[in-house]
Amino acid sequence: MKKLSLAFIIVVLFCMFAVSTVVAATMFPYKPINGTNSSVYYVSGTADKFTPSSFVASKLTPLNYSAAFSVSTYIPPKTLSFYKILPPIKYIPTNPHLWNPPQNPSVIPTTPTPATTLAPGGTHPAGGGTTAPNVSSIKQKWLNVPYATRSSAEKLDIYLPNEGEGPFPVIVSIHGGAFIMGDKADGQLTPMLQGVNRGYAVVSINYRLSSEATFPAQINDVKAAIRFIRAHAAEYKLNPDKIAVWGGSAGGNLAALAGTSGDVASLEDMDLGNSGQSSRVQAVVDWFGPINFTSMDEQFTASGLGPATHNAADSPESKLFGKAITAVPDLVMGANPETYITADDPAYFIQHGTADSQVPTEQSINFAAKLAKVIGSDNVTLELLQGAGHGDAMFTTTDNVGKVLAFLDKKLKNN
Repeated sequence: MKKLSLAFIIVVLFCMFAVSTVVAATMFPYKPINGTNSSVYYVSGTADKFTPSSFVASKLTPLNYSAAFSVSTYIPPKTLSFYKILPPIKYIPTNPHLWNPPQNPSVIPTTPTPATTLAPGGTHPAGGGTTAPNVSSIKQKWLNVPYATRSSAEKLDIYLPNEGEGPFPVIVSIHGGAFIMGDKADGQLTPMLQGVNRGYAVVSINYRLSSEATFPAQINDVKAAIRFIRAHAAEYKLNPDKIAVWGGSAGGNLAALAGTSGDVASLEDMDLGNSGQSSRVQAVVDWFGPINFTSMDEQFTASGLGPATHNAADSPESKLFGKAITAVPDLVMGANPETYITADDPAYFIQHGTADSQVPTEQSINFAAKLAKVIGSDNVTLELLQGAGHGDAMFTTTDNVGKVLAFLDKKLKNN
């Protein structure tokens, strides 16, 4: 009798599980890519839970961006504020550190992205939501310092070396995140922050995102932050004549643009403050930044490495301008660092992965070639990281960050 009761209970529980699975799958449908058990899914709705065929994922904890996703990890769209922007399909990535989530499901690759080993204390630098570095060991720092007052976003953090009296050469860290997300204190800061141990002041900045203001607000803010640094250099032990900008992805675009545009009036908003100061910089580090937005789809169509969705009206690039980039070519040209190249531009250190499916590698190749023609090949370093994707851990290894800092040493310390 006991055995019969136990068997009956097991059968009932199994039936309940089967029914709940069917109901959940109906209410919260998912779609495997090409019908395969891929680790990338499109999930409609904003439910707390959904049911893939392999297992039930219910009320998962908030997304931990410090880890790559495995094939058995499913993240409820509700926890991803970034993806709520995409209508009406939700994109669940195997690697959350993406510059631009694909808009066209038919071209998303089916091969799962493997988990990667990060540099000690590091995270992918591609933009948005990464785990913040531990800055407790840095004794001299000022956080959330306003560099302008138009927006609550216009703040910066200053980190100084624990030793030395300064004035210190400055690394300005510009976060990525498709111009729609990211933060000055997220994990993108980790590689730049290594400069503190090498005698650099690191100034990490926020800027207005495209949801708050369209272009040129972002570069206006970057330039206002640079002018603030110069105006308050003595107060914070900074060297106003030795300033570099370093950014990845969208931050790479802004760093590259700050480098070529110098004191270009059309990209300055002097009402943001410190109008008597220059926004010129002495060195630029550009990690996989988009340069010429209107050529990205053509390049991806030719290479097949990524989705040709950047011209779409709802792409991050188009959101930056408030219109499809194809509808405002003159405005888009204003955000292209190539537009402003002149012989007095600073030296550039550019790195891009050959397997980047978010920003075409050709963006950096073409930009470096145009720079070299004007400022000389000695002032332009382009490195293509073989097999590296967008925001790959290859960028943040100790050896690679050491390369970047060696470049900055040459340009900011030896001149």
